Amino acid sequence: MLSIYDMDVEHQCKDMIDKECNLRIINYFCGLYISTGMRFSSHFDDVVSFQAVLDISKYSNNFEQIPTTNKCNETQVLDSKKNDCRGIICYPGRILMRTGCEPIFKITRDLAYILSLGMTTELVHDINKPLSFLKSVRRSFTIYLKGILNIQTETVTSSVFLANSICAENITRQNGTKLNITLYRKFVIREYVERSNLEEKLISLQNGYFVVRYGRQKYNFKLFKNVEALTAESHISTLRYLQRCFLKTITQTKDSYVYSHVNKLLVCKQIEFETTEFNIRSSKLIVLSTKIELDYDEYAIMSPGKTRICLETFRKMFTKDKSEGRNVWGIIEMTCACTSLVCLVVTFITYCVFSTLRTLTATAIQIVKRPQLQNERQIKSNRIHAAIYLKLFSVTGISWLLHIIDTFLPMSTFSIIVSVLNDLQGIFIFWSFICNKRVLNLYWKSCTSNRNKNVKEIAGKSEQETKSIELTTSKQEE
Repeated sequence: MLSIYDMDVEHQCKDMIDKECNLRIINYFCGLYISTGMRFSSHFDDVVSFQAVLDISKYSNNFEQIPTTNKCNETQVLDSKKNDCRGIICYPGRILMRTGCEPIFKITRDLAYILSLGMTTELVHDINKPLSFLKSVRRSFTIYLKGILNIQTETVTSSVFLANSICAENITRQNGTKLNITLYRKFVIREYVERSNLEEKLISLQNGYFVVRYGRQKYNFKLFKNVEALTAESHISTLRYLQRCFLKTITQTKDSYVYSHVNKLLVCKQIEFETTEFNIRSSKLIVLSTKIELDYDEYAIMSPGKTRICLETFRKMFTKDKSEGRNVWGIIEMTCACTSLVCLVVTFITYCVFSTLRTLTATAIQIVKRPQLQNERQIKSNRIHAAIYLKLFSVTGISWLLHIIDTFLPMSTFSIIVSVLNDLQGIFIFWSFICNKRVLNLYWKSCTSNRNKNVKEIAGKSEQETKSIELTTSKQEE
């Protein structure tokens, strides 16, 4: 990698150790280079420099300013459920920088991954030999994967291609049939690669397309995430009895690699949960504090028994929890507002129907202008009216006063309570002016008088009819 000793590289190593981190592996390589100035070999066609392998010196140690409370530092995020700070970490082999989780070794080798996907297509021709077709799919996918990752070779330690059709060759898969294939693939990349670029491409495979040539036909396959792919290898023995068509490859070699599942946790900032903070049910992670379920590709199980999710997922999870709470309060506010409008309409109609109620305003003015009233009945009446106006002042005045106070405070539960109280004004007005004995008596008298009037009209009509019948009878007798 380096043909001659370079003093600039020595200074860069010292500066990197002082500023960025104090990792043993960086200390070892830098110390090895500074003390011996030895040369490194590479499998690249072009010479790869020492700075390219340990290219983290360009990353600033000024972390992204994360919007948290004052008690959380720049490498933490607030957990509103626990009212505590959680540390932001990265996937093993990466370090937290201002730009995100950057690889400690930008260029590296011997990376091991587990790829679990589904693929689907619609047959454009009859298939009589499903196993032969499945081999063509496996061969085409291998070529497609190498092309996407820009690698020459890959070492496949375990591979399963499982079709959703029966493997008997005496059954024809007709044109237009939908074919689904489950893929489980463990592989190692032994050549030098740029880790960030490689893992970004692996994650993007989930929405990829590739072409399979079989005979004279081309079949377009679409890739998608498939939770069944995670257990495809362990279910092969059961599927033999179902005569499902599959291809399985296992390399009998000593395997000491640590495999990483291909998902977005390879590159994102992460939050770690303790064992007591989650449950796993049917390949879904259930966060106990929010009761939110996460899909199998949104979390990673780390030893010993802890799990990690992306920081972005963590924030969305609590944002979703807050938005659901806001939706509930929104429904409550809308219900209160509609009920208040109905109450105000009923109050308005009541005052239009009963003219005696419209003198309340003049009575209230008289209370102010004439403190000495002439008789006890009038005093009692005006006390009732004064109580009504006191209620009205309390309802509207207090609500407006709380609104003024809320304008100087941040958005909180207090703001929601003030809004609900404001929406309830119509109900309070209805209760103060309509729900009392005087108004109810007016409605009762109105109903009874109308009923008596109807009875009298019916009685008058029947009396007139009786008289007319008697006149008619007397005339006939004469």
